Amino acid sequence: MAKMLDTNLMSHIYVVRHVLPQMLERGSGYLVFTASAAGLYLKLDP
Repeated sequence: MAKMLDTNLMSHIYVVRHVLPQMLERGSGYLVFTASAAGLYLKLDP
């Protein structure tokens, strides 16, 4: 569970922390995050 949170949630937080100072300095910027609904479904194939 911790690895999943680190990958799917914390990675976004790390990116924001990294780019936010430059965006504030410029006075603008965009962040686009994507996700997949595939993570909601369990694949039962071995």
